[in-house]
Amino acid sequence: MRYKVSAIVIDVSGEQLSIVGDYSLQHPHIEIIDTETNRWFGGCQNMQDIEAAYEEYWNHPDNGWALYNEQEKVKVLVVERLLDS
Repeated sequence: MRYKVSAIVIDVSGEQLSIVGDYSLQHPHIEIIDTETNRWFGGCQNMQDIEAAYEEYWNHPDNGWALYNEQEKVKVLVVERLLDS
């Protein structure tokens, strides 16, 4: 199954949250996830699983609760299931 993930990176280091990089709510980072070829997402069964696995992969790559980067956090905005062609 393939999914389109729209996400942003948020700077959480200060009192005011802000979006990092060239991305915005109108133009987020887009990534296609294929659960058949990407082992990190192989166990995902639905869009909620994809969202949770994507955020875990980028925010907690060591499978712990500590953030990979304490000043930035990846947040998924939308997950869409793609029809296989």
